[in-house]
Amino acid sequence: MTTEIKPQNIFQAGFTSLNHETSLENLPVIGAIPEWLAGSLYRNGPAKFEAAGGEYKHWFDGFAMLHRFSFNNSQVSYRNRFLLTPVYREALETGRLSPAFSGVKLAPGVEAGPPNKNAYFNPDVNIMVAGGRYLALTEIPVALEFGSEELNTLNAFNYDGLLDCQVFGAHPHYDFNEKRIYNLGVKFGRQSYYQFYAFDAGRARPRKVAEVPVAEPAYLHSFAMTENYLIIVEFPLVVNPVDLLTSGKPFIENYRWEPQRATNFIVVSKATGQVVNNYQAEAFFAFHQVNAFEKGSEIIVDLPATGQFTADQSLLLDNLKAQTTGNPDPARFRRYRLSMQQNQTEFEILNPLLAEMPAINYRHYNAREYRYAYAVSNNRSQPEGFENQLIKLDVYSRELRIWREAGCYPGEPVFVASPQSVSEDDGVLLTVILDGKSGKSFLLVLDAATFEELGRAYLPHHIPFGLHGIFTA
Repeated sequence: MTTEIKPQNIFQAGFTSLNHETSLENLPVIGAIPEWLAGSLYRNGPAKFEAAGGEYKHWFDGFAMLHRFSFNNSQVSYRNRFLLTPVYREALETGRLSPAFSGVKLAPGVEAGPPNKNAYFNPDVNIMVAGGRYLALTEIPVALEFGSEELNTLNAFNYDGLLDCQVFGAHPHYDFNEKRIYNLGVKFGRQSYYQFYAFDAGRARPRKVAEVPVAEPAYLHSFAMTENYLIIVEFPLVVNPVDLLTSGKPFIENYRWEPQRATNFIVVSKATGQVVNNYQAEAFFAFHQVNAFEKGSEIIVDLPATGQFTADQSLLLDNLKAQTTGNPDPARFRRYRLSMQQNQTEFEILNPLLAEMPAINYRHYNAREYRYAYAVSNNRSQPEGFENQLIKLDVYSRELRIWREAGCYPGEPVFVASPQSVSEDDGVLLTVILDGKSGKSFLLVLDAATFEELGRAYLPHHIPFGLHGIFTA
């Protein structure tokens, strides 16, 4: 099942399935890949959206595929593989699709089957390494381990049964001082809780470090972290836990946007696990965090925020493919200042352009005061239905650098520091670009300091728009 790509919507290729797996050595390179760049860029994301029985409605529900770009002596190799989850196997064998985040558009004559208990086990969001295990993540407390070289599916990993929650974040944080990974879970019940878990150095066994009671939990895709605090940004997108058990609706359709509730910043001490402060702000929503840090008597939280939640509709595949212009209320980088002395919060917009899929020099500046942020964006003079440029923001001077090429659509940027880096932006930025004109993708390598292109490695096929990933040396 393919979708005709209209000339004005050439980004539609990013929402069409990639059905084959391949392994390629020495991709054709234009320009030069730095000799010092050695390791692998792993990407995760939805790559197949249909089966004989119908089509998924939402971008987030496509079947997970892993991609690995490996760098050695200025050469680039590539491999991709589907994650062999129960729902993916079922789709191949029977043609059946199971609704998860959103619903399914059934093929003519096909009737909906009973709910599938494995419907949510499609880890197409992110990747983390814990205790030497490479784990593909989604927003449930089960990950899928895979081989770092072959990308072969290994075993479902339930964190040794130590998670007491039904939602577990796909955006863990690494504390490099403590040599510890933190992640956020949500437990649903008569009394629901937000929970923080920690993975100590070299281990994939979590332990609970904090628990915050909540009546109607919010949808939380990420959280913020500073040197001493874990911060829940609780948006007014909430759910009655009973509805999740009894409504029969796909996951996101149970949540309600209630802007009168406002947004809360719940600050939790890493040392004690106790809530030390709670700040209220006007209603907004954000999938991701840019960075957070402590400065004097303030906690600074930077994130790409929008004034409303629309992703349940705006990210439906039919709407994405039909769209020709940008979002009228895009996510923009905001800086919130949480005063530890006055229990107040205020924000400023760091840049008026759309900014999503943010990245920083994570290894050296996460949870610390920083200067540079990177993101995908949309050109203000030529907005399209999907992000069409990369930006670098200097949060001190507000200076903006832009990489853009007509007909090209970038994915999440990943920063890799040079081995002898002496400044925050001394390194490269890696991102997968869809060339809508050719219907194929390439890996782009930018000088993170100058934002000038160093090289690109071409693939013979397209990669559907992905979500997140990591670089490992």
